[in-house]
Amino acid sequence: MARKAVEAVEAVEAVEAVEAVEAVEAVKKVSRAQIIRGMFQDDHMSRADIAKQLGVRYQVVYQATKDLVNMHHNPSTTGRNIMIEDDLDMGDVRVMIPRREYFRREYRAGRTRTELAKRFGVPFQTVYQATKDCVVADKPTDE
Repeated sequence: MARKAVEAVEAVEAVEAVEAVEAVEAVKKVSRAQIIRGMFQDDHMSRADIAKQLGVRYQVVYQATKDLVNMHHNPSTTGRNIMIEDDLDMGDVRVMIPRREYFRREYRAGRTRTELAKRFGVPFQTVYQATKDCVVADKPTDE
């Protein structure tokens, strides 16, 4: 009788061991780089946001995503040359120009730096840096 009890306990332990192995196999190991790439491509997060959320350095995120493109990081928004759609009427043609050039053109046309900064939701300093060398024609005075 004791022998049957021991066999029953061993059988239960064997079943539990098999279930434990199956559970471990079901857990898939995912590297940090794979998580970062998923957040970048699937969730369309910026590199800075990914770094903040995961608590890692930006360089770690960049290393994992340097060859990838999403809505935040693509050829039209690289570095300091952010491209925007020009609002001049060109018919059906969409013209992309650097935001910096747009700031310069509009500033020369008489718009203030504050107006441009508010319109694009950027700091005043961003507009100032783009327009500091621009010469604005004197505005007529009412005399």
